Amino acid sequence: MSEKRKFDRLAMQVQVHWKPVAYSTARQTDIARDISIGGLSLVLKEAPLAGELLDLDIELPGKKNIQAQAQVVRITEIRRYRQPQPVFKIGLSFTKIDPADVALIEKMVISSYFP
Repeated sequence: MSEKRKFDRLAMQVQVHWKPVAYSTARQTDIARDISIGGLSLVLKEAPLAGELLDLDIELPGKKNIQAQAQVVRITEIRRYRQPQPVFKIGLSFTKIDPADVALIEKMVISSYFP
């Protein structure tokens, strides 16, 4: 399988509050597994629809919260040993995000390579 990512990712667990853009529902809270200037990934118990847009509120450690919108671009089902239900790794690509927030994420990613 070829790697399609365009941006370096930082393996960082951050809390993300999210909800689908298309309909009103309570926000859910999950933990992102990694983040980049292009998007992030979440592991969820239920998969959203491919192509669906999500409103995000991302809590960066020691930083301000970032509001963004992202599109579901990848869904991978994960079967866990001795767990009856699968989980889903969701790849999200930012579609709306403040340029200052992109710069903040980029600084975090770069500083992880050059502390």
